[in-house]
Amino acid sequence: MGKFKRFDYYYKLQRKILKYRALYGADFRKTALRLAFWTAANALRRVPSSVERDENALNVGLFFTGGLGDYLIAANYFGYLKRFIGDAPVKFSLFAASPGAARAAFVDPIDERPFVPQRFDLAISTARFPLVERVDRARVERFCPKLTALVDAYRALESAQPLIFALPPYGDGIANAFSVVRGELRLQQPDVGGFLGIGTDFDVEIPTPTDEDAVLRKFGLDGKTFVTLNRGIDAGAKSAESTKMWPLDYYVRLVADLKRAFPERTFVQLGVSPERSPRIAGVDVDLVGKTNLDDVKILLKRAESHIDGEGGMTHLRRALKGGASVVLFGPTEPALYGYPQNLNLRAPYCRACEWADPNWSAVCARTGGKAECMARLTPEFVAEKIAEFWRRSDG
Repeated sequence: MGKFKRFDYYYKLQRKILKYRALYGADFRKTALRLAFWTAANALRRVPSSVERDENALNVGLFFTGGLGDYLIAANYFGYLKRFIGDAPVKFSLFAASPGAARAAFVDPIDERPFVPQRFDLAISTARFPLVERVDRARVERFCPKLTALVDAYRALESAQPLIFALPPYGDGIANAFSVVRGELRLQQPDVGGFLGIGTDFDVEIPTPTDEDAVLRKFGLDGKTFVTLNRGIDAGAKSAESTKMWPLDYYVRLVADLKRAFPERTFVQLGVSPERSPRIAGVDVDLVGKTNLDDVKILLKRAESHIDGEGGMTHLRRALKGGASVVLFGPTEPALYGYPQNLNLRAPYCRACEWADPNWSAVCARTGGKAECMARLTPEFVAEKIAEFWRRSDG
């Protein structure tokens, strides 16, 4: 089953208000009339009845959304949540907007049915911060009183920061600023109130192949010191290009510089397809379009280093407890997405602009063209910083 769209009354209401305001302006009567009919129709929508549930446990439904990095962060959050609950009688059901992508992050099963909050004693959806969709407080207090503090914290955040939740994903920009001010990484965002104690690194089991050496042998990398590189974004993205991506010719120049300085390392390019990840001239092994996700997991885990823009692979390598990555930042914020174990590089130009503009990932919000912040992060500068970083690690 592919993606499904969960009906969200409040989200659709916000979208309609914006649409009608643009169409009718001060003529609010037209807006009111259309919203009245739409709201009346939704008031008559059939709400699915509760399915059979375990009467001797708290039934909790969790819905996650986003790309691979978001699902990895969600899996980490879920692991901490289970430890927080301990032995309390809680029955979890997990749902995802993209079940296939979620399975790459979760060892627990993903339910492919639509997520219906009314079916659970406690229903929570999570994009950046958890949002309580439904709660039967009496049953929460009966089976797991500790969860009442979490519910209260989630509700308090929703009340204090309504714009974060009002119109996803545009509220992510506010969420980013909120977390950076508080000194929190993206990984820590689900830990509202600090009850779970989520730290600055992953502490979660990610499903991986059992025979890691077999993967290396398949690609002729067993016994070699290799570095992986990626220039691409999530396969589900509409465009193959993004302001988060470093220029292709910069990668070519970087590989040439690094191979001269470190001839003992084998450079391996990863990527979804040649269309989405054009070949970086000079790499020793081109695996673009030749791997599945399990292969990529082992290659990232066992690589001596990984060079990439901020995205799913850098989060995946961290979640797998791989070594350090070299992460090239542009429109996204290193203070939010930059793990302290990595070498996080960004040019001293402009500021992170993720969701400061609706088209931030397609065009530079400042120049209207290619991302100037990435253009100013020169391959010579990056090569110098990587060389220093590797020599410190080797020493």
